[in-house]
Amino acid sequence: MKKSSSNTCTICSSYKNSPLYSGEGVEFVMCDNCTLISLYPRPTEEEYEKFYKDEYQKHRHDINTYEQAVRIREQKGLKGKKSYIEELGEFLREGISVFDIGCGWGTFLKLLKDSKGFNVEGIEPGAMQARVARDYYGLKVARETLSDYVERNSGNRFDLVSMIHVLEHFVDPGKVLDDAKSILKSDGVLFVAVPNTPRPNEPLDRFFHFEHCYYFTPLTLNKLLKKHGLKIISLTSTKDELRVSAVFKEDSRREIDTSNLSKLYSEREVRSSLNKQVRKYRILRFLKSVARTILPWRLFQVLRGWIISILKRLSVIDI
Repeated sequence: MKKSSSNTCTICSSYKNSPLYSGEGVEFVMCDNCTLISLYPRPTEEEYEKFYKDEYQKHRHDINTYEQAVRIREQKGLKGKKSYIEELGEFLREGISVFDIGCGWGTFLKLLKDSKGFNVEGIEPGAMQARVARDYYGLKVARETLSDYVERNSGNRFDLVSMIHVLEHFVDPGKVLDDAKSILKSDGVLFVAVPNTPRPNEPLDRFFHFEHCYYFTPLTLNKLLKKHGLKIISLTSTKDELRVSAVFKEDSRREIDTSNLSKLYSEREVRSSLNKQVRKYRILRFLKSVARTILPWRLFQVLRGWIISILKRLSVIDI
């Protein structure tokens, strides 16, 4: 991919940044001013758009045909999205309309439609994903960008607009938020879920990859939302995900207390958290290599599964 000539911070417009992570053909930097983490340098919007339309699923998930995609959806079902329904419980009023940006296979919309009877709609740039959402799940999903949808449907407004692991993929997330606001009702809710950078759920060489232009903390996500006229009314930080519900800043609902975010997610704290992750997996990989050397293969496999299960229960590892 070519690289964008503009690599100023999307939150504070600063040119100053410091290296954060380098590996697997990618480099990420942290803004010296606001601590936003971004891919450096970034591809152009046109290149990213083409990548997601034509290559993403094959590159990331090794899915090559519609039939293969359907088989995988049949195996996995809709269970993975149920936690979002629980997260949004108080906002899911009877008869609301929902729009999902970057809806993928359409599983979140399908679950809302089947379990709640909501009026649901979405967009998805990927050809195969959009086809599965439309043909397999029977959803109203357009294969187009958010900007194109907004231009074509300027009068549409929804009670809930969602972006589940989508915002971090955009070269210009601020423009995406502005477009999302334009289709959100004045009393509507914007729901955003992104990877939780201070608590990565896998080794950093798998956590950081070029499909993501940005990595957020509660602090930087709050700054970005505020810059674009939104305030957070609900925030959940899990071991692998950051989820926020936001409304227009003029909304009467109470904003969460964000006064301690600068301290909790300072540059020092974020770097420290990521360094701990590096050390943890370095030790685990070393122990794995030793065990593979000294143990018979079958015994190694049995012990490996047993140890991973214990480490997961103890929250030592999250994968």
